Amino acid sequence: MRPTIALMILLLSLQAAPIAAADQPTAGSLLPAPAALGPDWSLIGASHSDTMSPSTGFTSMASAMYGGSEGSRIFVRVFVVASGATAVRQARDTANDAFAGLRGLVRERAASGSSSLDTRPGPTGCNDAQRADGQDANFSDFAAGVTLCAVDPDLIILVGVFGSFDGLSGFPASDTVVENIVHGQVAATPAP
Repeated sequence: MRPTIALMILLLSLQAAPIAAADQPTAGSLLPAPAALGPDWSLIGASHSDTMSPSTGFTSMASAMYGGSEGSRIFVRVFVVASGATAVRQARDTANDAFAGLRGLVRERAASGSSSLDTRPGPTGCNDAQRADGQDANFSDFAAGVTLCAVDPDLIILVGVFGSFDGLSGFPASDTVVENIVHGQVAATPAP
């Protein structure tokens, strides 16, 4: 199995034990519907747990993979963070690990390493952001961008775009998907 496919299956399959959730939006309710991404996008797979153990650092988590024209792919993971300092630390560590996994699928451009991307403003609505930009590590004809966005007080969004989205590629494409989710322009739950 190709490393890209294996990582995507792993990322989609992460689940936790059900526990009653607080009055927060669920991560699954924030995933884009394929039609909201554009007419050429379809849902490849989705997974969500809308009730998670507080020990995970999250109240809910959801992931979806979308396929677009000319082989483009979008991976989205949404985390709703539980309250408390320990939960925030655990959530940050888990989200950073997920970002590192997705970033591993990007062969980064030398001129746009992490220090160069760190100086750019984050996507609109993000209080903190990390990015990766370059080429798909497995399919070099595809540009790739990954954005990890923290939205106060309790939301983390991870997006990877491999290929293009809305005429954009690299981190501008992943930033745009993040901004659309943050501003509710694509929110509609896909069927898991």
